[in-house]
Amino acid sequence: MPAAQVHLIPINELSVAEIGAIRNQTIAGIVQKASVEWKLTAEQIVVREIRPATDLDFSTEDWFEVTGATINAYETMTTGNMGDQQYLVIYGVKDDGLPAVTLLRFNIGGGDRAIWNLQGLYAVNGNDDRIGFSPSAIIVPPRNPYTISRYVRLIRSPSHLILKGVIVENRGRTLTP
Repeated sequence: MPAAQVHLIPINELSVAEIGAIRNQTIAGIVQKASVEWKLTAEQIVVREIRPATDLDFSTEDWFEVTGATINAYETMTTGNMGDQQYLVIYGVKDDGLPAVTLLRFNIGGGDRAIWNLQGLYAVNGNDDRIGFSPSAIIVPPRNPYTISRYVRLIRSPSHLILKGVIVENRGRTLTP
């Protein structure tokens, strides 16, 4: 089955309350699922922002700019395996680089789950920060392989994509800096 193509909702089409609802409902649902699955109370589960190096194997804890090498092709941003008793949840993206990337593809457990179309964000906001939220979050369950790829339309133009999401894990797993 092919991955669902998702058109993100641009930030300027949402109220602050609607943005909060997307984030909070997504988190509440996954905390409840983790609580049942791990047999933990909600107080024993922590929700924290994604750390690029710690969680996604980036070279630094910053969402760095990357310049595409191949035009009109997917390039891997990150790949790995989710930890035990750990969920990755992604509900949006911010693109504050040049509009060099038009799609994000999420492969989870060996299959493509979704392709986020970023082009609607470019038309709405021009060259300003482009932020969009997904009507359905990307969830990487514990012990599952994942690959996040970006479709490069302009080479030699850096893209700066920031994934908006959280890690849900049992308390004490990762120390807060």
